[in-house]
Amino acid sequence: MRQEALQAALADSAYQASDAKQKLPAVQVLAEETAVAVTPEQWQHFETLLQKANFWQTPSCQPLGATDGAEWLLEGHQANRYHMVLRQSPGKKDAFRAGCAYLLDLSSAHKEERY
Repeated sequence: MRQEALQAALADSAYQASDAKQKLPAVQVLAEETAVAVTPEQWQHFETLLQKANFWQTPSCQPLGATDGAEWLLEGHQANRYHMVLRQSPGKKDAFRAGCAYLLDLSSAHKEERY
């Protein structure tokens, strides 16, 4: 299958709901989800990281066609806007990854291994 056709198939909502998608192995969640209050200083630092990553202007999806690695997804919602960015295995010095890693460091998932 050509790369463009594969990317279109993976993004297609019919595929997402299909039996093929349902037969993929389940992913085990290692940490329980929790809500964590952040200080104004932590929030300001996170906003600075988002600005460095150019989060609100970054295209949502940037498919690489890779079949392994970790997917990093960050959703942002403010009163007047919503945006999400998905990247596959961003480099350790990547500004987008730094923002995601900062949130993970504040969360109950801070001890999980990162790829």
